[in-house]
Parts: sequence; C-alpha cells; structure tokens
Amino acid sequence: MMDESLHALARRAAKVSADVLRWWGGELRDLVPRRWRRRLTASSSTLRFEMIGGRLLLRTRCRGRRRTLGAWELGAVGPGIVGEVERAVRAAGLRRAPTVVRPAPGQVLRRPVSLPERAEESLPEVLPFEIDRHTPFRADRVLFTHRITRRQTDQERIDLELIVVPQRVLTPVLAVVAACGLPPPVVEVPDPPRRDRPRIPLAPAGESAVGRLRPWLAAGAAALTIVLLFTAMSIRLDRLGEEAERRDHALRLAMAEASKADQLREEIAGLSKEAAIFLDRKRKSPPLLAVLNELTRLLPDHTWIQEFHLRGAEIQISGQSVSAAGLVELIEYSPMFRKANFTSPITRAQNEERERFHLGFEVELLDAPRLAEHSPTNR
Repeated sequence: MMDESLHALARRAAKVSADVLRWWGGELRDLVPRRWRRRLTASSSTLRFEMIGGRLLLRTRCRGRRRTLGAWELGAVGPGIVGEVERAVRAAGLRRAPTVVRPAPGQVLRRPVSLPERAEESLPEVLPFEIDRHTPFRADRVLFTHRITRRQTDQERIDLELIVVPQRVLTPVLAVVAACGLPPPVVEVPDPPRRDRPRIPLAPAGESAVGRLRPWLAAGAAALTIVLLFTAMSIRLDRLGEEAERRDHALRLAMAEASKADQLREEIAGLSKEAAIFLDRKRKSPPLLAVLNELTRLLPDHTWIQEFHLRGAEIQISGQSVSAAGLVELIEYSPMFRKANFTSPITRAQNEERERFHLGFEVELLDAPRLAEHSPTNR
C-alpha cells in the first residue's frame, strides 16, 4: 500500500513538472522575436510518412503547406525504397527534421473504456490490461495511447477512448525510417475533426526530440550553473575587494595618526629634555639677585663697581676703591663666595685717591635656607 502511494505521488509530481515545463517553454517561446520565430519555424519542417489509399506518401510540412516528395505502393515498402527516400530527403535538406508516421484510418482501433478516477494516475500500467480485455491484440504487439472523453465526478469515474495501432502495420515504414538514419518518429493518429491529433512516441525505436535535446539541455544547465557560480564568486570577490580597500584606507589613516602621535611624542620628549637641561642649568647657576645683594652688603661705601660679569659660577668685577687690597678679605669672609683673587695688578687712577682693581671669585652654591638669608628681603 505504501509503495502504491509513493508511485502515485511520483506520477503526480512528474505530471505537474511536465505541465510547468510546458508552460515555461511557452513563455520562453513568446519572448523570442516574431521574425526569429518565423525563421525557426521555417527551419523545423517535418517529414511525414502517410498511409493513404494503399500508398505510402512522403510529404513535408512547413508553415501549414504540404509538399509531396515521393509515393510508393504499400506492398513495395521495404529495403528497396530506402535509396529513393534518402535521395528525396537529402534533396529537401530535411535529414534532421522531425519525422511523423501516420497510419491509415482503417488501421487504427478505438475502444471506449470506463475506469475509476483514481486509476488516472497509473494509466500506463492499467491500459495494457484493458487492451487485453477490449481488443483482439496483445499489449506487447501494439502501440497505444488514450484520450479522456468525460469525467463522471459524482461517480468518481473517467471515460476514455483507447487508441491502438498494431505494430505489424507500421513495421515496414519504421524499418525504412531507421535505414535512412532519420530521427526517431512519432505515430500520429488520424483524426480529421481534431487539430490536436493524439501522438504515440516510439521510445523503443529511439530517442524522442526531447531525448535528443536532453544532453544539450543538461550541458546548458551545467553551463548556466557555472556562469551563475562564477558571477556569485565575482560579486563576492568584488565585495571582499571593496571591504579590503575600506580597511586598507582605514589602516592608512590609523598609521598616519599614529605617525603624527609619534612625532608629537618625540617633540614633547625633546621639549621636556630641553626644559630639564634649562632647569638643571638654572639650578646650578647662582641666583643673580642674591649675588648682587651679597656684594652690596660686603663692599664698603667708598668702592664702586664699574663692570660685572657672571659666567656660570665665576664672577669677574672691576671698579675703583679707596683701599682695593682689603676687598679680597671682605669677599672671602662671605660664605657665598670663594677663591677671591686679583686678576690684574692694582693701579691708582690719575689725579684721584682711588685705586683701580680687577677681581675674580667663584660663587658657592647654597641650599635654600642659607640662600634665603642672603636674599634682598633679609638684608
């Protein structure tokens, strides 16, 4: 029971898929320009082997127009006409055209059949049994198809017409088609009142047109898949490239900012070093106000300083004094100065009682408390 349900579901899915593909093909056909459709139609003429009045007619059909290429008696159909058929087909340029075999109306057997509605999903398996019941032929010796004529929804049944063509009727014609190397034909059931005549594909004799196209369709689908894959990959690579460019730009900006920060850091370090050197020099240099204050305190009132030079801790002074010899002792008395001595001899100024002197000494660096004692405020 489970297997039958799965088979029915598979057949229904196949039917739906076929309907979708048929609709899709029609939509694609409508997208083709009319001029191209006319060219394609012109290039897709069909070869028709028609059995009419005891004769086999070889005809071509294109754009609704028919043209007879040859005619033979049915009794003469066989290997002897293969060469004639080949020449006629080659002259018409239709060796690859679709081939149709049409039996005479009297060679087709039709039988009405009524089946349960649920049997519609498995007609290919059911109809061979109905052929054995309703016809004098065995199912393996006929070609058959069907056409649904009515649906009895209230009784859940379907009425159909079973169409049967004996294989022995078509065997000579099919042998000629195969010997000429023509595409596998389909059998068209003669039915003048209807435009959509039932057709029986001859799968055992060869592949159908769709079967011949299947490798090309598969190759086209594979090529399309590869194109789509490469397109997706190229789009992805483009996006990755753009992201890499954005990140590279951001990295360059960050590196530029880092370089500026390093430059500022180096400038700050240089300024800090210069400031430290300046502060160190200032710390090692004697305070000028304290030096001047101490000299003012030490030197007597009769002594004048005319030049004062301070280079680091060394001081050079020159001037006039009533008693220049005692200046060394006065300067040495101060804890702020040391190594006092004259750098040149003492001389007396003309017409004056004062002596000229040039004295040099060094400044003793004092700590903060002792330095405060010599500040001007504590004088």
